[in-house]
Amino acid sequence: MVKIRLKRIGARNHPVYRVVAADSRSPRDGKFIEELGTYHPSRTTNNVELKLDRIDHWISCGAQPSETVASFIKQARKAAAQEESPANASGARQQGSPSCLVMQKYVEFVIKGLVENPDAMQIETEEKEGLTVFKVKLHPDDMGKVIGKQGNTINAIRGLLQAGSAKVNERCALEVTELEV
Repeated sequence: MVKIRLKRIGARNHPVYRVVAADSRSPRDGKFIEELGTYHPSRTTNNVELKLDRIDHWISCGAQPSETVASFIKQARKAAAQEESPANASGARQQGSPSCLVMQKYVEFVIKGLVENPDAMQIETEEKEGLTVFKVKLHPDDMGKVIGKQGNTINAIRGLLQAGSAKVNERCALEVTELEV
C-alpha cells in the first residue's frame, strides 16, 4: 500500500521534511517513490509547498495520506481556492464588505449602549490606504461617556475593534467627534 507521508531531512535541531509517496512497509527516512512537496516547520509563513496535481494522482491511485499530510493538503487547497477567487484576484478589498459591515454594527451597538442620545449618533465609513476608518459623530453630552476616564473606554472599544478586524483580515480604526448642534 502506498502512503503519502513525511520524510525527515535536514540537520539536527533544524528539521526539514519532504512530503513523499512511499511504500507503507519502508522506513520513515528510507526509500520513496516520488517527492510531492516540502515542509519547513521553522518558517512562520509559507512553510508547506505541495504539488497538488501529483498528490491528486496518487490519491486517485489509492494512496493514503497521513493525518499531518492530510491537514497540509487541506490548507493548500484552501489557499489555492482563495487565490483563484475573483474577489481576491484584483488585490483590492471591497468597501462595504461583509466583515466591514459586521465591524460597523459592532461599533454602533457598543456606542449606542453607552450614550444617552443614541438617535443623534452618526457613523460614516471611509477607506484610507487599506484601512477602514469609522468616523462616529456624537452629541456633545455623550462625548465624556464614550471616552471615559483617561480614555479607558474608547481605548477598550478600539482594542476590541482592532482584534475583531484582525481576525477577519481587515484593518479598522475609530475616530470620535462631536456633532455640530
